[in-house]
This record gives sequence, structure tokens and C-alpha cells, in this order.
Amino acid sequence: MTTNIFFIGMPSSGKSTLAKQLAKHLGYEFIDLDARIEISEGLKVSEIFAMKGEEYFRKAESNQLKKIQKDTSDKTQRDEEKHKINEKIINEQ
Repeated sequence: MTTNIFFIGMPSSGKSTLAKQLAKHLGYEFIDLDARIEISEGLKVSEIFAMKGEEYFRKAESNQLKKIQKDTSDKTQRDEEKHKINEKIINEQ
């Protein structure tokens, strides 16, 4: 089972820098939440704040976190199912 690690903190506090290093060390995928939001919204984070406000950004942030968690859960479930099938094939030989 895969465990997600989320970093939270103040802007420019080094979350992404530390997260990239930890992801590399653990063999995890690094996902930049702000980058995902910018792609989804078609705007830079600063533009979202300026045009739509912090509340809108926080909702977009929450939605992206939920999508990441679901995508990871779905992938883990598929991987576990493949593993079970492979074990069954091996045991039947």
C-alpha cells in the first residue's frame, strides 16, 4: 500500500524543495500541487488569488488533494489486484 506524504506550511518555506528531496530518497513521485492547480485553472496561483480570491484557491487546492488521493488509491488497488493475479498464476504452476 502506498502512503502519500503531504507538506503544508507558509509560502516560500521550503516545502517543495524538501518534498522533492524526500520523494527522490523514498522513490516516490513528487507532485507539485500549485502546478496542478495552475494547469487546471489556466491561471498562475498569484492570478487566482488576485482574480478569484483566497477562498476559491483553497477550494481548488482541496479538490486537487482529493484527486491525488483518489488517483493514488486507485493505482494502489490496481497494483494489488495484479499482484494477487500473479501470485495465483505462480501458485498454479
